[in-house]
Amino acid sequence: MQPVHGKKILILGASGFIGRALSERLGNERCMCTYNSGKKLINGIHFNILVDSIANVDTSAVSHAVVLFGVTNPDHCANNRELSDAVNIRGVKRVVDELGERQIPFIFASSDVVFDGLKGDYVEGDLPNPILSYGVQKRIVEEYIAEKWLLATSIRIAKVYSTRPGDKSLLDGWFQQALLGGEIRCAADFISSAVHIDDVVNSILAICSNRLFGTYHVGGPRGISRYDLFLALLDAIQKKHRIPSIRVVPCSIDDFVTAEKRPKNISLNSEKLFMDTGIVPRTFEDGCKEYVGHT
Repeated sequence: MQPVHGKKILILGASGFIGRALSERLGNERCMCTYNSGKKLINGIHFNILVDSIANVDTSAVSHAVVLFGVTNPDHCANNRELSDAVNIRGVKRVVDELGERQIPFIFASSDVVFDGLKGDYVEGDLPNPILSYGVQKRIVEEYIAEKWLLATSIRIAKVYSTRPGDKSLLDGWFQQALLGGEIRCAADFISSAVHIDDVVNSILAICSNRLFGTYHVGGPRGISRYDLFLALLDAIQKKHRIPSIRVVPCSIDDFVTAEKRPKNISLNSEKLFMDTGIVPRTFEDGCKEYVGHT
């Protein structure tokens, strides 16, 4: 799972959660990184998707590109539609066109919210029907890429978590809540295929090294509700730590205030990816044990 010998992977949007993990895995010798907002990246290239061009980036040593940048918070996308459209649709289209014109194979990071959440266990051939503005934006770019560029891959990524304490991802936030005890409400009807960040990175590198194109789902081994996810983490915590009394209350995702109604079952079936790459994703239960083991 390496880039082509002597070449590098261009990570566009490396300051985000996935981008940081991917660049950390590859190191400076095997990747080039761009960033815009957030912490400045050492040896990174400042790149504003609204105004900057790939023409200003030396791509002579690039074998593949991974397009990760964008406005990714669904509420921000809905509340700032003009800006999020400019970034997530027009900006991304312009950049993938520049990559395609240079015949640089690229991976576009899409999302499980291209689906409406009515069915679950979605395969790549299922018809997307997004109900979130963010999902609509991702779907528009997916269709654009599929119609125009052959050397391209769209990956629909499920909710990503890590097992590194202090990284402020899903498990880390829940762990801090559990330490406080009391009542915690979790959506029992919101189901996704939560996936470990290492499995996402492995998937991206495997797609590059195997020159896989088209559409792939990148998720964990099965769909699981937020309520059951929290119970799995709580079980692991209680085996190692003494924590205050805690009451986990199942509720609906509709009970939380959001700019747009959330799809409920957006679980992904990633068997196509697993078959084509040999990747075996870790279970969420194993991820919980690993996270707690580091605390």
